[in-house]
Amino acid sequence: CTPNPQRNDSVPTLAQMTDKAIELLSKNEKGFFLQVEGASIDKQDHAANPCGQIGETVDLDEAVQRALEFAKKDGNTLVIVTADHAHASQIVAPDTKAPGLTQALNT
Repeated sequence: CTPNPQRNDSVPTLAQMTDKAIELLSKNEKGFFLQVEGASIDKQDHAANPCGQIGETVDLDEAVQRALEFAKKDGNTLVIVTADHAHASQIVAPDTKAPGLTQALNT
């Protein structure tokens, strides 16, 4: 599984963007707040693409690992990971005619 197959190599990964943001923001002596969002997990779910969901989750996990590495070195950083909602993640294509179902629904 891979992250978003429509993302080409010129677009940095979440981990790369997280690294760059930490590099720039950590220069502020007063500290900083950084929010990293793995929005493409949801986009791949709506597209009924389970492999894309897995790939995007791995991408987010790698970004979280980078933040945790910084926090461990810094010693004064809090990392919070949360979600704003969940999905049932049915693994069926949008046009699937499943037995017993009147229609396949995308959320």
